[in-house]
Amino acid sequence: MVGDEVLKEMANRLNSRTRKDDFVARLGGDEFAIILNSITKVDQLIVFAENLIKCCETPLYYQDLSIQFSFSLGIALSDNASSPEDLISQANQAMYKAKTLQHHWYIYHS
Repeated sequence: MVGDEVLKEMANRLNSRTRKDDFVARLGGDEFAIILNSITKVDQLIVFAENLIKCCETPLYYQDLSIQFSFSLGIALSDNASSPEDLISQANQAMYKAKTLQHHWYIYHS
């Protein structure tokens, strides 16, 4: 029950930081993908990632519990991918690298 609430809250927070033409989807487990159609430059991605981290650092209060999120972001630009699958693979590689470094961090796949 608590896990469902955590996933819903994370989805709400991700959706609150995206625009109408962007797309947020849960891939499975605790992994989400965000497709940002309005961002085309690395510096824009960095600003987005930093804002997303700030938004998601706030704990979730559920009944008597304070739940702190731990997350890592993998970022890839479509310019560097030959297909949608390649783009997802690049973002995945970056995410797993970010997980090994520290939580609340992002890595850009270049």
